[in-house]
Amino acid sequence: MAGLLGVSEAKLLQLGDSWMNAIPISSRVRRELRRRLFRLGLAIGNTLNVKPCPGVAISGWPSLLAEEDRAALVDGIDASLLGGREFAGVSLAFVPPSSGNDPHAALAFAACCLARRGGMPASSVEAA
Repeated sequence: MAGLLGVSEAKLLQLGDSWMNAIPISSRVRRELRRRLFRLGLAIGNTLNVKPCPGVAISGWPSLLAEEDRAALVDGIDASLLGGREFAGVSLAFVPPSSGNDPHAALAFAACCLARRGGMPASSVEAA
Protein backbone atom coordinates (compact mmCIF):
# COMPACT_ATOMS: atom_id res chain seq x y z
CA MET A 1 0.00 0.00 0.00
CA ALA A 2 2.83 2.41 0.81
CA GLY A 3 4.26 2.10 -2.70
CA LEU A 4 0.85 2.58 -4.28
CA LEU A 5 0.19 5.67 -2.18
CA GLY A 6 3.68 7.10 -2.74
CA VAL A 7 4.66 7.26 0.95
CA SER A 8 7.12 5.36 3.10
CA GLU A 9 5.93 2.31 5.03
CA ALA A 10 6.89 4.07 8.27
CA LYS A 11 4.71 7.06 7.35
CA LEU A 12 1.78 4.80 6.43
CA LEU A 13 2.08 2.90 9.72
CA GLN A 14 2.35 6.16 11.64
CA LEU A 15 -0.89 7.41 10.08
CA GLY A 16 -2.71 4.17 10.91
CA ASP A 17 -6.33 4.07 9.80
CA SER A 18 -6.36 7.83 9.27
CA TRP A 19 -4.22 7.54 6.11
CA MET A 20 -7.34 7.84 3.97
CA ASN A 21 -7.93 11.37 5.23
CA ALA A 22 -4.26 12.38 5.24
CA ILE A 23 -3.11 11.15 1.82
CA PRO A 24 -4.72 12.46 -1.36
CA ILE A 25 -5.81 9.63 -3.66
CA SER A 26 -5.73 10.22 -7.40
CA SER A 27 -8.23 8.53 -9.70
CA ARG A 28 -5.45 6.19 -10.96
CA VAL A 29 -4.56 5.16 -7.40
CA ARG A 30 -8.25 4.72 -6.53
CA ARG A 31 -8.71 2.39 -9.52
CA GLU A 32 -5.71 0.33 -8.41
CA LEU A 33 -6.95 0.30 -4.82
CA ARG A 34 -10.33 -0.99 -6.01
CA ARG A 35 -8.57 -3.65 -8.12
CA ARG A 36 -6.69 -4.81 -5.04
CA LEU A 37 -9.85 -4.79 -2.95
CA PHE A 38 -11.56 -6.89 -5.63
CA ARG A 39 -8.71 -9.42 -5.44
CA LEU A 40 -8.95 -9.47 -1.64
CA GLY A 41 -12.68 -10.11 -1.97
CA LEU A 42 -12.00 -12.89 -4.46
CA ALA A 43 -9.67 -14.54 -1.94
CA ILE A 44 -12.30 -14.23 0.80
CA GLY A 45 -15.00 -15.62 -1.52
CA ASN A 46 -12.87 -18.59 -2.55
CA THR A 47 -12.13 -19.28 1.11
CA LEU A 48 -15.87 -19.23 1.83
CA ASN A 49 -16.36 -21.77 -0.95
CA VAL A 50 -13.94 -24.13 0.79
CA LYS A 51 -14.91 -23.36 4.37
CA PRO A 52 -18.40 -21.83 4.54
CA CYS A 53 -19.30 -19.79 7.59
CA PRO A 54 -22.42 -17.81 8.48
CA GLY A 55 -20.77 -14.40 8.75
CA VAL A 56 -17.71 -12.43 7.77
CA ALA A 57 -16.58 -9.25 9.53
CA ILE A 58 -14.15 -6.98 7.72
CA SER A 59 -12.40 -4.48 9.93
CA GLY A 60 -9.47 -2.09 9.71
CA TRP A 61 -9.10 0.55 7.03
CA PRO A 62 -11.28 -1.26 4.44
CA SER A 63 -14.24 -0.76 6.76
CA LEU A 64 -13.64 3.01 6.69
CA LEU A 65 -13.73 3.30 2.90
CA ALA A 66 -16.58 4.89 0.99
CA GLU A 67 -19.37 2.56 -0.09
CA GLU A 68 -18.20 2.68 -3.72
CA ASP A 69 -14.74 1.45 -2.70
CA ARG A 70 -16.06 -1.27 -0.37
CA ALA A 71 -18.27 -2.47 -3.24
CA ALA A 72 -15.12 -3.64 -5.06
CA LEU A 73 -14.38 -6.01 -2.18
CA VAL A 74 -17.97 -7.31 -2.12
CA ASP A 75 -17.92 -7.75 -5.91
CA GLY A 76 -14.75 -9.81 -5.56
CA ILE A 77 -16.41 -12.08 -2.99
CA ASP A 78 -19.39 -12.57 -5.29
CA ALA A 79 -17.14 -13.27 -8.29
CA SER A 80 -15.45 -16.22 -6.59
CA LEU A 81 -15.61 -19.63 -8.21
CA LEU A 82 -18.87 -20.75 -6.61
CA GLY A 83 -20.39 -17.36 -5.97
CA GLY A 84 -19.10 -16.38 -2.54
CA ARG A 85 -21.86 -14.90 -0.37
CA GLU A 86 -24.74 -16.42 -2.33
CA PHE A 87 -23.21 -19.89 -2.38
CA ALA A 88 -22.22 -19.84 1.28
CA GLY A 89 -25.28 -17.91 2.50
CA VAL A 90 -22.96 -15.63 4.42
CA SER A 91 -23.73 -12.25 5.93
CA LEU A 92 -21.06 -9.61 5.50
CA ALA A 93 -20.40 -6.71 7.85
CA PHE A 94 -17.86 -3.91 7.82
CA VAL A 95 -16.79 -3.34 11.43
CA PRO A 96 -15.02 -0.04 12.22
CA PRO A 97 -11.54 -0.43 13.70
CA SER A 98 -11.26 -0.12 17.45
CA SER A 99 -8.03 1.69 18.31
CA GLY A 100 -5.75 -0.88 16.73
CA ASN A 101 -7.54 -3.90 18.20
CA ASP A 102 -9.27 -4.99 15.00
CA PRO A 103 -9.16 -8.71 15.77
CA HIS A 104 -10.92 -7.98 19.06
CA ALA A 105 -13.69 -6.06 17.32
CA ALA A 106 -14.11 -8.81 14.72
CA LEU A 107 -14.18 -11.53 17.37
CA ALA A 108 -16.73 -9.58 19.41
CA PHE A 109 -18.88 -9.19 16.30
CA ALA A 110 -18.56 -12.91 15.54
CA ALA A 111 -19.58 -13.78 19.11
CA CYS A 112 -22.59 -11.47 18.81
CA CYS A 113 -23.66 -13.15 15.56
CA LEU A 114 -23.21 -16.59 17.12
CA ALA A 115 -25.33 -15.59 20.11
CA ARG A 116 -28.05 -14.20 17.82
CA ARG A 117 -28.15 -17.53 15.99
CA GLY A 118 -28.59 -19.40 19.28
CA GLY A 119 -25.05 -20.77 19.58
CA MET A 120 -23.26 -23.60 17.88
CA PRO A 121 -25.14 -26.69 16.71
CA ALA A 122 -24.69 -29.70 19.02
CA SER A 123 -22.75 -31.58 16.30
CA SER A 124 -20.15 -28.78 16.20
CA VAL A 125 -19.75 -28.80 19.97
CA GLU A 126 -19.29 -32.57 20.06
CA ALA A 127 -16.65 -32.42 17.30
CA ALA A 128 -14.67 -29.80 19.23
